[in-house]
Amino acid sequence: MIKKVENISAVILAAGKSERMGFPKALLRYNSSMTFIQKIESEFVNFGCDSVILVVNALTKKQIEDKNLAFSEVTKIVVNPHPEWERFHSLWLGVKALDAGCSIFMNNIDNPFISQDLLQQLYMLRNDADYIKPTINGRGGHPALLSGKVVSEVMSQTNTQQNLKVFLSGYHCLPMPVNDELVLTNINSRDDYKKYFG
Repeated sequence: MIKKVENISAVILAAGKSERMGFPKALLRYNSSMTFIQKIESEFVNFGCDSVILVVNALTKKQIEDKNLAFSEVTKIVVNPHPEWERFHSLWLGVKALDAGCSIFMNNIDNPFISQDLLQQLYMLRNDADYIKPTINGRGGHPALLSGKVVSEVMSQTNTQQNLKVFLSGYHCLPMPVNDELVLTNINSRDDYKKYFG
């Protein structure tokens, strides 16, 4: 059952060219019934997010349409015409499609291992910092939860080619220690994929 949560959405960053993988990471199989992008999207939808924005490049959008992948009615696909401008530009495009002031979960396409329990833990801390990240031994993982303040300031930026990590370094991050090392996973190559999916 979908929970009732307040004023929160999600942006999935999936506009990269997946050059090391040689195949769009968004379309990798998570299991027999879902791709990575469907798995991540479904977790956010089931958590009760108001909107879920999938930021993809034009080729991935066409492949999603060709494969007729199914998504929730609250989900919208946004095309990043400049994937070479990297994550901040994708995030900016994603939040531009949302209402100002809402908090967002931000998740990269190369980590499909989010869970309802992890989202709930992050959500419970939503008022405690500018953004929250799950961590293990000081290493930040996925997804991050950005406050409405940070989202509004992302929206207001005119330089959309800046580095996302540098931008976020100007805000207070609350590390949220967890025990699941999967939050640190980045599936960027075929070897990475085989390690987790055989």
